[in-house]
Amino acid sequence: PGSTKPQHILTLARKLLQIEHVNVLRCFQVAECSDNLYFLYEYIVCRTLASAVYDGVSATWSLPEATNLARECSAAIVSGAGAAGLNHLDLSLDHVLLPMEPGRVGTR
Repeated sequence: PGSTKPQHILTLARKLLQIEHVNVLRCFQVAECSDNLYFLYEYIVCRTLASAVYDGVSATWSLPEATNLARECSAAIVSGAGAAGLNHLDLSLDHVLLPMEPGRVGTR
């Protein structure tokens, strides 16, 4: 679905650079070299939601904690990517990053 022409990809990359949301990993730069694009993202010490579920960590979360995580993910998709005109078409537990530092979510 959609175009994968080089100009279309660059347009999407520029939109990615526009996203400024507390719950979206920040992309600082997109560089083009030959036929390749390189993306420079911020670095955080984290784990995926998939690993938290697999390791049983998520079983220790209270209902308010789990509800807050769902709310934060929704806000990132709607107010972050959606506001920049992007749709996340491949959302999965592997694409949700959980900071390893206590209190890191929503504190950038």
